[in-house]
Amino acid sequence: MKRRTILATAGYLSAGVAGCLGARKTQTDNRESDNRESDNRKYEKCGLTFVSLHSLPAPAKEEANAAIMDGTYETDDDLILSEVINPDSTYLYEEHGETYYNVSVTTDSGITRLYIEETRPKKAGLPEVDNKTETTVTVDIRVESQGEQIFNDTVDLAAGAKTDLDDGTKYGYGQYQATLTVTAGNETREKVITWRTDHIHGFGDIIIAADSIRMTDGPSAMIEGCEWNDEGELVIPNNSHT
Repeated sequence: MKRRTILATAGYLSAGVAGCLGARKTQTDNRESDNRESDNRKYEKCGLTFVSLHSLPAPAKEEANAAIMDGTYETDDDLILSEVINPDSTYLYEEHGETYYNVSVTTDSGITRLYIEETRPKKAGLPEVDNKTETTVTVDIRVESQGEQIFNDTVDLAAGAKTDLDDGTKYGYGQYQATLTVTAGNETREKVITWRTDHIHGFGDIIIAADSIRMTDGPSAMIEGCEWNDEGELVIPNNSHT
């Protein structure tokens, strides 16, 4: 375990905001074939990194749901999902960022295969710890996510000093738990702090005060999402979180 001493004048970095395998779906399914034959629209492509499954045009959503449920979706026709997003650079997600998916597409002998697998985009950092007391404190910090310990360190923080736990490593979006043991002289306090981060919600700073240990409110991004009208044209709703 490392141990570091952080003085009040030390520099710091700002924290950043940050299915199962089964039978394959093919175009021999009459319902899906009928839908494709009756849908001759050309869809504009959404260039966002995160696109809500809920917002996809109905034919693309059917393809995505089939791939999620059955492991893969196959077609000998054009794949509509590839028209509306960039599979190589887009994550699909359930509402409120609770579940994210990687998208991949392969083509072989005239058959296009769509694969969609659950993932955790590695775009999250870790918070700052800020000593707001008037004395030096020793802080033991352990951070866990998804049942795995991802960070363990001990630092000495002078009065008014802060340290950034973020060393440049990027972690997956999701739920986090930090256990802090704070010692000042003969007094030891312990606090468990939990937070969740995704592409919309970030995290705050961990504040060590004389009478409390807490996390400040994190930022919440106002992002625009992609939606399509009946003609396949992109419509960007105002102040959308999806």
